[in-house]
Amino acid sequence: MCTTRDVDIFFTHMNNARYLRALDFSRIHFYDRTGLYEKLAAVKGAALMGASTIRYRRPLDIFSLYKIETKMLCWDEKTVFLEHKFITLKDNFVRAIVLSRTHIVGLDLPTAMADVPEANNMKTFPEEVVQWQQCLETASARLRKKD
Repeated sequence: MCTTRDVDIFFTHMNNARYLRALDFSRIHFYDRTGLYEKLAAVKGAALMGASTIRYRRPLDIFSLYKIETKMLCWDEKTVFLEHKFITLKDNFVRAIVLSRTHIVGLDLPTAMADVPEANNMKTFPEEVVQWQQCLETASARLRKKD
């Protein structure tokens, strides 16, 4: 539920920063549900958020009940790409959608993914992720030039 602790200064809808906070919980739940959290903990590895982008479609109003649906879109040797949808329960409308890129450190990801049934057919990157990756690489290259 979007509570008074989640809203903007006008007390009408969820503050932008609270979406990202809720996203952290959703990612942790995803890694726990798929068994990746246990595998990371066993080798003292880490899942580091590398990037995220969010598209707000409609406000998530105060006191609205919502759910976050998280699904894996694709993965490679070191990275997992997730999609998160913030959906209001009253109308099943996607209020915001997030793409996130998480770097996996200290864990052989292809071996770990062998036990995750939903990961078997996800080596092909959706066009949306390919273009997003290109955008991130362009921004990183520009920053490297300044350093």
